[in-house]
Amino acid sequence: MKPVTVEIWTDITCPWCGLGNHQLNLALDRFKHGKQVGVVHRSFQLDPSTPVGETWTTREFLQRKGLPESQIEGMVGRIETMAEAQGLSPYVVLDNRVGNTSRAHELAA
Repeated sequence: MKPVTVEIWTDITCPWCGLGNHQLNLALDRFKHGKQVGVVHRSFQLDPSTPVGETWTTREFLQRKGLPESQIEGMVGRIETMAEAQGLSPYVVLDNRVGNTSRAHELAA
């Protein structure tokens, strides 16, 4: 098998990104040639228009975006259920602090 490189484009505070990274790692552990797969992490800022220096809980952030409470609960419920099924418990989303991640991406680089 030729070496393979997988690039993952993620935002640091994205709960879906964290879960996806965890699932990729599990898949590589089970894959016969997993050690030959290189993983490169790339920065992707989901919302560059978020003001620098301000943070909100995930719930507050999504409310500010105009999402109704029922949609927020549904989105978060799905990801928390998926994370728990993968052994990531507790996987708390709504109380996390989020904001502009540009400086965090700079630091990671």
